[in-house]
Amino acid sequence: MNNKITNFWRSLKFWFALRQGNNSLANQILKAIENSAEFSVIWKWQRPKNHQFNQQKNSLANQRS
Repeated sequence: MNNKITNFWRSLKFWFALRQGNNSLANQILKAIENSAEFSVIWKWQRPKNHQFNQQKNSLANQRS
């Protein structure tokens, strides 16, 4: 039960970091979420958006190179 609450809280913080445009904090939280065993409902809902975010981030990095 406690693990589910922790994962939910991380997912919520991740979502807020993305909404605020704080990409470094979002990446830190994302790593913590990926290392956890279970994913919360918000994480499952947000996952397709995370994929789009990573694609945009990678394309920007490739353009700078």
